[in-house]
Amino acid sequence: MLNGALELLGNAHYRNNLTHRNVIKRDINPKYSHLCTYKAPMTGLLFGDDLPQATRKIEEAERLKSKFTCKRPSTF
Repeated sequence: MLNGALELLGNAHYRNNLTHRNVIKRDINPKYSHLCTYKAPMTGLLFGDDLPQATRKIEEAERLKSKFTCKRPSTF
């Protein structure tokens, strides 16, 4: 019975953290919004253990995207 209560408490805590992420998602920069999805790992910290590395990867992807995207629309 105690294990069942702990399981329910853990599930409630997890869902509370997901709700907190969804509320934060509206307030942060849109390019970081995918860190707030349910697919992002949730550990003892709300956004995972290695948030600086995740943000660095996003910044690198943005730089590469700006290099490969066309600044002006093509006339073709």
